[in-house]
Amino acid sequence: MALCLAIPGVTIFAPSCIEEVPVMLASALALDTPTAIRFPKTTPRHIDGQSGSGLHARKIKQGDGSLCVIAVGKMVGHAFEALEDMGVDASRVTLFDARVIPPDPAMITEALTHQRVLTIEDGVQHGGAGALILARLRTQAQAQGVPVPTSRILGVPRAFLQHNTPDSLLAEIGLDIAGVRQAMQHFLNDVPAVELDLPLAPRPTFL
Repeated sequence: MALCLAIPGVTIFAPSCIEEVPVMLASALALDTPTAIRFPKTTPRHIDGQSGSGLHARKIKQGDGSLCVIAVGKMVGHAFEALEDMGVDASRVTLFDARVIPPDPAMITEALTHQRVLTIEDGVQHGGAGALILARLRTQAQAQGVPVPTSRILGVPRAFLQHNTPDSLLAEIGLDIAGVRQAMQHFLNDVPAVELDLPLAPRPTFL
């Protein structure tokens, strides 16, 4: 995702389920600018039998304005399953499937009505989808003259991860369902984000 975002004028489609792929492919072919479709490495969950359309985000659940969660790709399913286990706290959370990066302006406008915004992706935190979403959030807040919500990015940290299965790696960095649930509950209750103790990428000895 982060590498593709370096391409000028690119539009990236991030399907949250297999049913989204033909819809996104048709939308991509209708554009005259660079496009990419980012497939997840494991089978994502199809949540509600619905698919989005065009370049629009899809709102899956409406909350009470406490927290807006914007999930990308397969993380939509993780966020949805995490909410199923959150009891009464789930009613405080609005969940969006971003679907397309750069993000849908209508989604950004609605996110600004929330106290907190959390982006979730299985891509890198630095320069990834979440960073772009929050940059658009700040720009739109300034244009509207409204406060910027407190925000966090949940994604892959800049660290050296040993080779493993996709699901094991996601669990290691807090991007499995349990980790996503904890991140949402901590954010709702203003608990500081968990700092992962992971080694930095090794440097060559000749440098």
